[in-house]
Amino acid sequence: MTLLSTLLLPLMLSTTLLAACASSPPSPPALAQPPSVRQLGWLSGRWHTTAGTTYLEETWSAPEGDSMLGMFRAVKDGTAGFYELMAIEQDSDGIVLRMLHFGPKFTPHEGDGDLMRYVLVETDETQYAIFETPTEDRVRRIVYRLQGRTLHISLLSREGAVLEQFILSR
Repeated sequence: MTLLSTLLLPLMLSTTLLAACASSPPSPPALAQPPSVRQLGWLSGRWHTTAGTTYLEETWSAPEGDSMLGMFRAVKDGTAGFYELMAIEQDSDGIVLRMLHFGPKFTPHEGDGDLMRYVLVETDETQYAIFETPTEDRVRRIVYRLQGRTLHISLLSREGAVLEQFILSR
């Protein structure tokens, strides 16, 4: 090697490396997308069951914009005894399930009609969603799970025990 090539070779290599780095910067790691209300569209529809003389029904609208609306009712021996109005909305805390309970004639059912608020903590976007709250004494988690054509709704205590479970069909 000549003196000139010995001096130019390191310069050419460093110029090539600099050009390669400048033309293909490393891509930043992909950020996980926050869930959207649309990902809960699998909940939409009319779900129901009958247990003895009690009819249970839960209905969810299709997602539109940043919300879904739902209702639940329990009818025993032909008389409505319990209503629940629900909304799933996108807000600054993420996806939030809000609900109110009523008795017949829309009388407050529990807590004098206090709004209950659960935040979505886990979903796979196609068959389950888990909502949780730190403020409710009785029901801390609500789990919705789609299994085939049935919707399983589990109400869990602070300790994780199943307080109530509903299995509804379309």
